[in-house]
Amino acid sequence: MELPPGFRPLVGTEDTTIDKMGRVLIPKSKRDRLGDNFAITLGTNGCLVILPQWHWEGLWSWVGQVPPNNFGREEYTRMVFGEAEDNLHFDAQGRLVVPQRLRELAGLRQRVKLVGAFDRIEVWDADEYERFLENREEYGRERRELLERAMRLIEEARP
Repeated sequence: MELPPGFRPLVGTEDTTIDKMGRVLIPKSKRDRLGDNFAITLGTNGCLVILPQWHWEGLWSWVGQVPPNNFGREEYTRMVFGEAEDNLHFDAQGRLVVPQRLRELAGLRQRVKLVGAFDRIEVWDADEYERFLENREEYGRERRELLERAMRLIEEARP
């Protein structure tokens, strides 16, 4: 996926909270680099990932090059697009409302870590992030392996 002109990576880790309405304050530096329109989905390890619009559209393009009956495409789209919300925007206070379904899937409680990860922001429950850091290779292994397999099948079928 080609980076857009003027790309500035999403960097840094912040501690924040998520309220009962699912609102998370995103720091201005990350909001500015993310842009006004973005998507959120379940990430490779089970955290949430916030993707800038250009990244989200790049995924559409990549997956769209493969026939719809390709097993890898079916699995990938179910796991990534099926768990996504797009056309999202920040409210006037710079907050993102994380849909309840995604909060539950990622196990978000009150304390949250926002991790700038180059082309995405990872949203972790703070305790889960600590568990991830303790054993990165094992944490979320099943989901990661399923996504990797689907991606290999997509790549093999691309023209």
